[in-house]
Amino acid sequence: MKTVFEYMDYRLYLKEFLAEKQAANPKYSQRLACMKIGLKSPGHLSQILGRRANISLTLAERLVGFFAFKPKEAEYFRQLVVFCQSKTHAEKAASYEKLLKLQQPKIKVLLAEQYEFYDKWYYTAVREVLSIHRFKDDFRALAKAVLPSITPQEAERAIVLLEKLGLIARNRKGVYQATGAAISSGYDNQSVALNNFVVHSMDLAKQALDDIPSRDRNLSWTTFSVSRPVFLQIEEELRAFRRRIQALAIGDPDPDRVYQVNFQLFPISHTAKQGRIP
Repeated sequence: MKTVFEYMDYRLYLKEFLAEKQAANPKYSQRLACMKIGLKSPGHLSQILGRRANISLTLAERLVGFFAFKPKEAEYFRQLVVFCQSKTHAEKAASYEKLLKLQQPKIKVLLAEQYEFYDKWYYTAVREVLSIHRFKDDFRALAKAVLPSITPQEAERAIVLLEKLGLIARNRKGVYQATGAAISSGYDNQSVALNNFVVHSMDLAKQALDDIPSRDRNLSWTTFSVSRPVFLQIEEELRAFRRRIQALAIGDPDPDRVYQVNFQLFPISHTAKQGRIP
C-alpha cells in the first residue's frame, strides 16, 4: 500500500487500508475495525467513507493510533483531515500548502510545481507572451511585455517553472517557445489550484477597469432567473463557447496580444423553495 503522503483524501486512505487488511485476512470485518477505532457501528464508518459524515479531531487521533503512524505521518494525516473538511477555499488552500511542506520530496515535486503554476496568474501570461515576442534571456523586457507588468525576477521564475513543467522549450536559435504539453488535470487537489487561478483572474478583471482603456476590454454581465435544467444548458453553452474561442485563437495566423477571458456563472438568490418570501 502507498504511504499516507501519497494521498490527498483521508477517506480514500482509510478505505484502501481496510481493503488491504481484509485481503490479508478475510475474517477482518468493518465491525472489527469499528471496535478498534472506537466507532459505534459499521453504519457510521460507511457514512464516513461515503462522504455523508465527517470525522472529529478526537476520532482523527484514534485513527492515528489505529494506523500506527510515525510522528510525521501522524502530522500529515491530521492536516489531511483539516484539508478535506475545510469549508472555504481560503482554508483549503492554506491547509494544502501545509500538506505540500509535509510531503516527502519525491512525492511533492510535481504537485508543488502544478500548484504554483495555477497560484500565479502571470505564469500562463508569460507562456502566451512567448508566442508573440521573441525571448532568449532578457527578463526585464519579458516582464514589461506582461500587463500588468511583473518584475524581472518574477519573469525569470516563470520561465524556470514553465521549462520544468515542459510547457516551454528553447528552439535551435535559443528562443523560448510554448510546447504542446499540458499539465495533467487528474491529480486529487486540482480544485484548490484552479480555484486559486479563478480568484487571481477575477482580480485581474477588476484591475482592468482602471488600467485598460475601454476600447481594449469588454466587461459585461446579465442577470436572469432559470430552472436547474436550463442552468445546465447554459453551463454547456459556456463550455462550447470557450471551445470556439480557443479554436479562433489557435487559427489566428498572426497574434499580437495576449487576452484573458473569464466566465463566471453563479447564483445570487436562493431557490424558490429555499427563499420563499412570506
